[in-house]
Amino acid sequence: MTTADRRLTELRDILALLPGEDLVWSLYEFYGFGGDPEGLEGKALASPSGYVLTWPRLVEFARGIRQTVDCTLVAVERAEDLAPDSPERGVGEFVLVGHDSTVWELTGARFGPALEARFRAEFCRPS
Repeated sequence: MTTADRRLTELRDILALLPGEDLVWSLYEFYGFGGDPEGLEGKALASPSGYVLTWPRLVEFARGIRQTVDCTLVAVERAEDLAPDSPERGVGEFVLVGHDSTVWELTGARFGPALEARFRAEFCRPS
């Protein structure tokens, strides 16, 4: 996927369209290029619940990324839903999986027709 200015679609582009301020976000996997001064890649893999981020911290992290190679990010309403034994684990309000800044899969309870239409209008343009 590319943006209107023909650059690769990055995590920051996706987050700009999501209503995520009221959710608990967990980064389960991230490998990419750009600013990661806190070593979030390692922190995400070190915990079975991923690395929990606030919305502002997630947006800040996303702004520093130049390219995403692999990314798995889950948003839930309650932090308890991230626990490995939670029946809600992996079901999230949003589940975002990215591959090489070209393929992004977004699913979840809050991803409905209106949001899908916004994404299609933003990222699915004829060449």
